[in-house]
Amino acid sequence: AVGPDESLADVGARTSGHDGLAAFPVMADGRVVGILTVTDIEAVPRDAWPYHRVADHMTDSDRVPTLGADDVL
Repeated sequence: AVGPDESLADVGARTSGHDGLAAFPVMADGRVVGILTVTDIEAVPRDAWPYHRVADHMTDSDRVPTLGADDVL
């Protein structure tokens, strides 16, 4: 998981070498507040990553489709 106030550079440094990861849950105060995808990160030029926060590029959790424990597939 990543935090909304982390820079994209911090996320990139922490997750480099983890091939196969496509998205990261964004957590704040113990709850999921969004999702950050590799595509979201790659849309920003790498030299600008230190100046961009996760919160500015994530998809808010209310826009992410989810299933509840009682939902039927």
